[in-house]
Amino acid sequence: MRYIAFLFIAFSIATTYSINAQQITNQKEQHKATYEANKLLIQSKTYTISPEVVYIERNRKAINSNTNFLSINGDHFTSNLETLDPKVTLKLDNKVSNYKEDSNDDRQVIIVEFSTSDSQFKIIIQPIGNVFIEITKSGETTTYKGKLK
Repeated sequence: MRYIAFLFIAFSIATTYSINAQQITNQKEQHKATYEANKLLIQSKTYTISPEVVYIERNRKAINSNTNFLSINGDHFTSNLETLDPKVTLKLDNKVSNYKEDSNDDRQVIIVEFSTSDSQFKIIIQPIGNVFIEITKSGETTTYKGKLK
């Protein structure tokens, strides 16, 4: 009887391990596909990011991803980004300078950096599709989290 119980437990563990391994493999494949698609989009230099959250350090606020955006079109970008201050919106329409992109195929992370006359921008695209925009102006960094479109 103990032998049957032992076999049942061993079979259950093996089945669970096999299912988890398949799920991890499927997730890795999905992330790789997302990463490759995002990489092509970033290389085209024609994309839009729709943020859903803005934060500075521990302060954060949900924002409307339908009205907030940062768009890159070649060497030009536009944005309409709410800030933590309800009276201030970043409506920018500038030329991009020092645009550089770096793709880490091992980690499946893409980093884009560029600047304007008074701000530094860093965009981090993760393999699961999350995008972080870090805008540094006058020593203060505001971060947005959203999706790439």
